[in-house]
Amino acid sequence: VMARELMCVDDLVWFCYTHRSYLEVRANAFFGTETVRDAIRLKVTALFPEHEIEEFTELFWNRIQDWRAAEGGGA
Repeated sequence: VMARELMCVDDLVWFCYTHRSYLEVRANAFFGTETVRDAIRLKVTALFPEHEIEEFTELFWNRIQDWRAAEGGGA
């Protein structure tokens, strides 16, 4: 069995060609939701002292929004 067959490369290429733009749009939209903001806050709360939670939650949230804007989804 050739590696190409084992890895289903042709299927992956087809999937990316037919579905990637849809997934990119959905991912971009998802990363603008309160669910993501809450997840960031939870992670920051686990890693940073209490007095830095707001600052770093906003920092990471804004960086994600900058990525979304750069990818064309808008912030």
